[in-house]
Amino acid sequence: MRLLCCLLACVSLNLTASELPDAAHISVTGYSEVTAEPDMAVINISAFEIHKDVLTAKQSLDKKVAGFINKAIKMGINEQDLTAESLYTYPEYEYGKDNKRELIGYRASRNIKVDLHQLEQLSPLLDLALSQGLQQVEQIQFTLKDKSEIELAARAAAVKDAKDKAKALAASFESHVGKVYSVQYRQRSSVPVMKMAMADMAMERGGNNSYVNGEITVRDQVQVVFLLQP
Repeated sequence: MRLLCCLLACVSLNLTASELPDAAHISVTGYSEVTAEPDMAVINISAFEIHKDVLTAKQSLDKKVAGFINKAIKMGINEQDLTAESLYTYPEYEYGKDNKRELIGYRASRNIKVDLHQLEQLSPLLDLALSQGLQQVEQIQFTLKDKSEIELAARAAAVKDAKDKAKALAASFESHVGKVYSVQYRQRSSVPVMKMAMADMAMERGGNNSYVNGEITVRDQVQVVFLLQP
């Protein structure tokens, strides 16, 4: 984890006059960015089956999804980290030479969500999905199992940035920072690492199957009004 404090020295104009003291004061905003390597991934994989009979399409899809889940459990993924989401069925059409729409069967589709706590299992998991006939990876999101540590670090860095700015600005005017008059804490924001995977898992196995984890970034800020001393 490394701290990247954004030193954007500025006097905040967001406070109204009623929120400011009558005495000499300085208002500053402390910013911070903290980054960390992700330690888990959330993968969304979709599968579908098309058959002339809607029940056959559903049953075929159920078999495919169950096969994937059972083998994923055998490779060490916890059952509670595998979620087969809602089943959708709808008619499938195609257009003939006369541009007339014709019913060719029914499509059954389902999404499977995997919470992967061991990133080294990502490539084997995608290989398994391919071998079980799951057609598409919708999204891979790299994230953290526990964000509390990085959030606390971001808050502490934002507070330090505010103090450093206040001291530097006060010194420029031959003054000193006194007590804190007020604090406004802004909601922090977290930027997850997103990676769109192969659109079609029916592509040849020889394709590039590597994924870049990137970093998780948490941004924070705090607005502080300090009283000034001579």
